[in-house]
Amino acid sequence: MTRDMLGKIAIGTFVVIGGLTVLVIGIGLVSTTRSAASGTKYDWSAYEVKVEGDRTSWNGVEPTVMEFKGGCLVSNTDGSNESKSISGSTPQSFSYVGRGISCNYQKQRGDSDKLKVTVRRDGQIVKTLDTSAEYGIVSFAI
Repeated sequence: MTRDMLGKIAIGTFVVIGGLTVLVIGIGLVSTTRSAASGTKYDWSAYEVKVEGDRTSWNGVEPTVMEFKGGCLVSNTDGSNESKSISGSTPQSFSYVGRGISCNYQKQRGDSDKLKVTVRRDGQIVKTLDTSAEYGIVSFAI
């Protein structure tokens, strides 16, 4: 199912008429999505988190492979939360779908190389964070 086809089904509602409660039955699709031009808010978003390593050398900044560990808490569209443990080496990208995410990533070495995290929500960059501290941590919540 695509993002444009998502929705909620409304089954019926109660109406009070002259002290008498009546169930009005109807079935319809209540849209929870928007077109880019409508300006209404999604009830969920697609997130991409890119984790990279950079090293400053005599000829500028260059990519480097760096081990990291961390985790993300994803707020799902049904109100539940899902925890995900992460470990690996740069560069890596992770994709999530939900109402929001909260993540942290920690360098696994004590040097001055930079751990950089770029967060996109629905394709747009919303955060770029980095640390060059020994065993440094990058954290964010959206």
